[in-house]
Formats: sequence, structure tokens, C-alpha cells
Amino acid sequence: MIIPRPYQAEALDAVLGHWHEGVTRQLVSLPTGCGKILIFGIVAGALKTRTFVLAHREELLLGVTAMAYRGDNVGLGSVF
Repeated sequence: MIIPRPYQAEALDAVLGHWHEGVTRQLVSLPTGCGKILIFGIVAGALKTRTFVLAHREELLLGVTAMAYRGDNVGLGSVF
């Protein structure tokens, strides 16, 4: 199981809290290397909803794809 770092946990709490308040379109802004893909994977797994990923770099999509096949608290279920 991956334990998010404090700043990642803060972002997760904010995103999930706003989601439960009805805010379905959100943006998370963090510097390079701070785990945005990890946060995305945990949020997508927690919400159990269809998620669309659009990226300008193949490496980002490969990271999201790898996240889909994890066996811990991070996972998207399937990638098309």
C-alpha cells in the first residue's frame, strides 16, 4: 500500500472533499516530480468512476497506464 506524502494527502483530501460537495471538475497543480500521477490514480480508484486522461507526452500516459495495473490502493481498473 502506498502512503501519500503529507502534501499529496492534502491534495487528495481537498479533491475528494470538493468532489463530495458536488465539484466534479477540478485541477491539481504541483511541481514536477511531486506525484500528480499517483494522486490521480488514488482519486480515480477512490471515486470508481470513468476517467479520461489527456496528456501531451507519451511518458505521462505510460505512467497512468502503469498506475492502472497496481495491486494496492492505487488503480484505475482498465485502460483503453
